[in-house]
Amino acid sequence: MSELIDMNVKSLLELTGSDAPTPGGGSMSALAGAVGAQLGRMVYHLTENKKAWR
Repeated sequence: MSELIDMNVKSLLELTGSDAPTPGGGSMSALAGAVGAQLGRMVYHLTENKKAWR
């Protein structure tokens, strides 16, 4: 099995839904948290220079 960090999204999701022991809930929870943090960062960058938010 390749490293999780090097997998594309489709392969990672297929592996997560399989009977393989990894990735487990911890790995996927960490990934979900990282994606959520980056989405928050994206919103910040989209709104930081808008006059309505000053």
